[in-house]
Amino acid sequence: KPKRWNKWIGHDIANAALDKVGAAYDNWLIGIQAFCGTLVGRFLSWLTLSTIEKIDINGKDKWICSELVAYALGSQPKYKNKGILINPFNTITPQELFEDKKLFIAWKKEGSK
Repeated sequence: KPKRWNKWIGHDIANAALDKVGAAYDNWLIGIQAFCGTLVGRFLSWLTLSTIEKIDINGKDKWICSELVAYALGSQPKYKNKGILINPFNTITPQELFEDKKLFIAWKKEGSK
């Protein structure tokens, strides 16, 4: 869960994402992210010192899952420009996002130790 999460922050994060409900899925962006994970994509990333992975090729009013989560989190002052959110939201992969220890802690069930 996001660090320092509470129900009010959760509400604000959900409201930020709610504004984008019904937006188109960014097939182009997901394709580019998938390409960056291939052998050729990784080689190009190495050649360009990872610059290729940070190219901003965002479809206008189109989103992918991790981009929308990053947008919603980044809309909150507690998370803005923290950890991976210093990067353009459309360049953040799901793995990078949810493995970010500056943003997330393990979610524990209420009442569990």
